[in-house]
Amino acid sequence: VADEAAAVAAAKKYLSYFQGPVAEWRAPDQRRLRHIVPESRVKMYDMRQLIRTLCDEGSVLELREQFAVGIITALCRIEGVPMGIIANNPSHLAGAIDSPGADKAARFIQLCDAFDLPVLSLMDCPGMMV
Repeated sequence: VADEAAAVAAAKKYLSYFQGPVAEWRAPDQRRLRHIVPESRVKMYDMRQLIRTLCDEGSVLELREQFAVGIITALCRIEGVPMGIIANNPSHLAGAIDSPGADKAARFIQLCDAFDLPVLSLMDCPGMMV
């Protein structure tokens, strides 16, 4: 984060997911989802754009963005309900899961399990890196 104020805002947002659903929420236009994932399996797409469109506006908080970039882990809200999202990143190794990505995913699932948050998995995985 850029400064102390941004760190405090990020911490507040992070902790808010563990306090349950919110009454007021606003969803983006879901019709955009039709055009984010291409019909052709050989074309790449932006998984983060898909996540931002699927979740309530302004509710996505990506965790450990710079570590294991092949896996995206984020806390979010859908219709006001907090949850975790785990997705593979098609722009890194075509979405294959490598060892650091598997570790990142496992730790994130443990976090969500500890706080009884449901996990939405968005996987488009061609395989595992060994």
